[in-house]
Amino acid sequence: MIEREALPHSRRVCEVVPAQLGDAIGDVAALTVAWNGLGQALS
Repeated sequence: MIEREALPHSRRVCEVVPAQLGDAIGDVAALTVAWNGLGQALS
């Protein structure tokens, strides 16, 4: 997938590594959405 979708330079310099967040990824995603919404509400 990466070979087909990524830009050539990005493929050469990026490295795919295992996620460190584990089950907390959902919590981080929810907080990111809330933070983004708060930023839009304040502007």
